[in-house]
Amino acid sequence: MGDTYIPPVSWLLFDRYAELKFVISETETLILKKSDIDFDAQVSLDDSNNSNKATINIYNLPVDQKDKLVKDTVVTIIAGYNDGPDSVKDQGIVFTGIIEKIKDTKEDVTVKTEIQCSEANDTYQDIEFEITASKGITVSTIIEKILNKINNTSKITKLSKGVIKLGKDIKYERQQYTRRRYSS
Repeated sequence: MGDTYIPPVSWLLFDRYAELKFVISETETLILKKSDIDFDAQVSLDDSNNSNKATINIYNLPVDQKDKLVKDTVVTIIAGYNDGPDSVKDQGIVFTGIIEKIKDTKEDVTVKTEIQCSEANDTYQDIEFEITASKGITVSTIIEKILNKINNTSKITKLSKGVIKLGKDIKYERQQYTRRRYSS
């Protein structure tokens, strides 16, 4: 597919907007807005089985905020425009994943914090569980059972689901359905 690049330039032109959200804990989220701190991000979108990646560079990030960013912290990159047609915000999620690696480099008087992120890592791979479903169960119910099992097994971020809309919610008429392995 390609890369999405959010450049470190003046964001006044066209009223551009960019934001980084880091989920520190269930009760704390660190939000960095482009209007408040200098950052850039590059997202590699891939339509293969490989996980999408993002590299975020934050310049002169305060130490107290940097100390909160650790491996497996959930990160979301949001970008767009503040006011679109009819004064409607035109913003969307460009990337959601987790922090894999963080490193600092000093360039003259600027400290650049480079954060490498991925949509999936080993935490979600090879989670084993078993579900059993009775005769007449629907596909949407099986999906919900799988998500609930993953969320009760996973050590980090809970997976969320939207409304499940299937063209035809097929009922399985066989006696038993068992899913034994989930792998991303």
